[in-house]
Amino acid sequence: MEKSNQIACTIMAKDNNGRIAFLVKEATDGIGFLNTVNDGEKTGLASIIEKIKQELTLDFDYLDLHELTNVIVANQKRLPLFVFQYQDENYTTLNDLLKEDSQLKWKNFEGISTTLNEWEISGVPQF
Repeated sequence: MEKSNQIACTIMAKDNNGRIAFLVKEATDGIGFLNTVNDGEKTGLASIIEKIKQELTLDFDYLDLHELTNVIVANQKRLPLFVFQYQDENYTTLNDLLKEDSQLKWKNFEGISTTLNEWEISGVPQF
């Protein structure tokens, strides 16, 4: 198993119905998580926070690190998965938090369960 310099994350937040939704990235082969490369100049957490700032318009005072685990993706690369929880509910819809032209989407657990089943997750995150 090879270690990767890729870092992934998702953010959990409540949708309009009070259900937890997860931030995901849609791709041609399904869905995945927001990711970036750690160039070694910053910590993994700093790198993923910078990527979140590029993709979302949210108040970081309400963003908490909920879980940090490792995932093994199909090509047998291990990468850290940061799971954040967003607790500010002062938005009309979760899509209000996305920047224009974003390829990110919010999906409920049912919408990401297939993706989670494809990834080997070490340490079970408490979603």
